[in-house]
Amino acid sequence: MAMALNNLMEVFPSNHRIAFANTRTITYDLDNHSEHKTRPDISGTYPGQNIPTEWSWDLCPIAVELKKDYRQDPIETDGRFKEGYKIDKTLAQIVKIGCNILAGTHACFSFVIGVYQNCVRIYRFDHATVVISPSLDFLTTDALFQFFHRLVHPSIVDIPDGTPSTAPVLLGLDRAIMTLSDQDKVWVKETLISCHGYLPERAESRAGSSRKVLASFSPLDTPYNKPLSEVATTTWCYTIGDPLWRSDGLFSRATHVWKVLFKEDEKQFYALKDSWRHAYRGAEIKAYEHVRCRYEEYPVGLAKAVGGLDLGDIKGFTEHLTNSCDAAEGSGEEKEAEHEHENDYHDDNQNMDKDEDESGNESGSENDNNNDMHEIKDNSEDWEDDETLDSESDEPPSQHLDHLNRMHCRITLYPVGVPLVLFPSTKHLVSALEYSIKGHRALLECGLLHRDISPHNILLVEGEGLRGFLHDLDYCTYVKEWDKFASDNDDPAPNFGHLRSHIPESLRDMTGAYQFMSMRVLKQKPHECKDDLESFIWVLFWLVLSHMDYHGTQMTCAKVFDQPDPTNASNAKHGFLRDQIEDKIYVRVRNNWPLSALLQELVGRVLDVHLLDHLNVLPLFESALRRSHWPKNDSAKPFSAEEKSDYETGSVQPKLRSSARRGLTLDLGE
Repeated sequence: MAMALNNLMEVFPSNHRIAFANTRTITYDLDNHSEHKTRPDISGTYPGQNIPTEWSWDLCPIAVELKKDYRQDPIETDGRFKEGYKIDKTLAQIVKIGCNILAGTHACFSFVIGVYQNCVRIYRFDHATVVISPSLDFLTTDALFQFFHRLVHPSIVDIPDGTPSTAPVLLGLDRAIMTLSDQDKVWVKETLISCHGYLPERAESRAGSSRKVLASFSPLDTPYNKPLSEVATTTWCYTIGDPLWRSDGLFSRATHVWKVLFKEDEKQFYALKDSWRHAYRGAEIKAYEHVRCRYEEYPVGLAKAVGGLDLGDIKGFTEHLTNSCDAAEGSGEEKEAEHEHENDYHDDNQNMDKDEDESGNESGSENDNNNDMHEIKDNSEDWEDDETLDSESDEPPSQHLDHLNRMHCRITLYPVGVPLVLFPSTKHLVSALEYSIKGHRALLECGLLHRDISPHNILLVEGEGLRGFLHDLDYCTYVKEWDKFASDNDDPAPNFGHLRSHIPESLRDMTGAYQFMSMRVLKQKPHECKDDLESFIWVLFWLVLSHMDYHGTQMTCAKVFDQPDPTNASNAKHGFLRDQIEDKIYVRVRNNWPLSALLQELVGRVLDVHLLDHLNVLPLFESALRRSHWPKNDSAKPFSAEEKSDYETGSVQPKLRSSARRGLTLDLGE
């Protein structure tokens, strides 16, 4: 089959020609912990490139899965998904490959081809859905040739910063990420050496692996009362090293954070956050702008945003806003293609990218009966990154597919932080939490509730002073809007997984990392300030049980934090605290009296009849930091594999999606 595909590609110019190779027995290099271990039967290169000596997912933008019999097609001729273990396994393999291609290539969408004897189906993956083509007979139609023609001839659009018009080498790739020119590599290397003290060898290595990424930037000394939208410019930044954070879930935000340099301020490192948020959510940059315009002096304990960019709003960048959910709106999982798109293959190449993204009909031909296009969707069952949703739904997901589309966005932040789990000392850890609670207080004072407190959203500041800061305002909401919703007595208690029309769009789900949700939120009570403060406390206890030498409890980190049922999770946390008070045996960190005393005080404070607020939580941290006899250099200890919590391994909550109509159960990532 690889030879046949290579023969098909011979009709294209060499720079538009994909090289295919049999990779069924080849083990791909894994460069990230969340990749699913799988390998496609046939792998394709980027156009114009030779077959690599060692395959990895960043070198494989398209793949083919082969089945000898047409009966192994996972979809019936009438459009229904087949049932059975082997069918589930076939679909799972395709989904895993699609997920790995998206993660490895940073594409906006990608394709996997399924071959079933003399028929093919083309699976188009993005971070909202997978759209599946009709069954195409490649022996009697030219559908496969037309697909490849469109694939290697993407549209050309202008880059907003004045960069000459360019096109990605393959349809679906991110045109806002580029490799560096030799001149750019020299600049990155010299900047790292002269401004940041890198040794020449290390600087050259970082320059060699750097990528040029389109972003938004404004100087740090920009007055805080000026909206970033008025002062920030669209420009290029340069990644330094591996991502600081990456989440490669398929139907998810797929968040990546890089350390970057800007030519506009080469003396500072910045953090660039790249993610795919739900299109109905407001841009994170708006929350940061709200804070900037409320304070004459920027509050401590909060990250500073210096630019934000919604790539899907840029003219011609249609691939950065998923439209695949729109195609199925109102017609269920088995939808009929629009007649107006049945001749898409004959459109001009300049419009192919837009037509494909809007119709999802990337593989049909004018002779096909397009009545069996399918979607496996990002639906209300999704447990996404650190976001959680109720797994039940009383309304058909297809009625709300417009809410599942995603916007590709980037936000530039300062400073670059260090993960909380890498704390160099327990005093620095407690100080970072204190600063972050002050940052949370500043948010509340200007009308914002964070709603997503977790170790990943609290970072340490390197250098002089024991500091930290709160970031990730994705799920911030305005307090007045939330209070009105939470106190509306005319509505029943909300089930946050249900996309009901009476629930404001920005408040439709229960948010937060599952392990650190308060006991109330786990019981689906409306999220309040006290719940965020309780989450700070759970973050500290999680770090104690996972990264410190403690005694005083028989409960492991997993038993306290990884109960899969929310009610049981709430009860486990309550029991963990209650048992300490009743038994008068509190969790202690060995040879660390200041931290042990703080933990005991926090146990009593959480179970106190008085509500948690900044006035009765923050003083406990401030008092603890004033105590003497803090250990020095008592950094985080490694967490043993047998004790490891799901959060430590990246499994925030079991992620099974199921559909009785399909008989399909897949783990689709975060």
